Amino acid sequence: MNRFLIIVLFLTSIFCFVACEDDGQIVSSEEDSIAEGIIFYSFGRIIADIYKGETTDILSAFVGNRNTPLNVKFYDSDKNIIEPPDDNDISFRWEISNDDILKLFNDSRGETKYGFHFIGKKIGTTEIEFFLLKENHNIFSSGKIHVIVEK
Repeated sequence: MNRFLIIVLFLTSIFCFVACEDDGQIVSSEEDSIAEGIIFYSFGRIIADIYKGETTDILSAFVGNRNTPLNVKFYDSDKNIIEPPDDNDISFRWEISNDDILKLFNDSRGETKYGFHFIGKKIGTTEIEFFLLKENHNIFSSGKIHVIVEK
């Protein structure tokens, strides 16, 4: 009986060790979430938004050109507009589905780390998703939005 108990404890401890190991992947915690959506602005005008991962909006870019600057704000759970977090431990990241079509230029030395430009690489359509990360934990995912790159 003691031998069986020791084996069970040993296997349980191995399972816990492997399950808790940080392999560098972004993990999300529901209680950390600070936003439910993202709003894209250009010169103070709303041009697109995503709320709870849903949108019918499309962003655009042009081949070889940097588009007008885009800035973002966020929606809270009641769809109230909130300012981007000013916590230096929070980083603003993105993932482009096809980076052969689109590039995002973010000059974090500028006015805000939440401002950026698109630069079209070639004609086509791709998707982009935005994230807020704190200590390698995902505290916000926008959901994907289409970006059309035109000539």
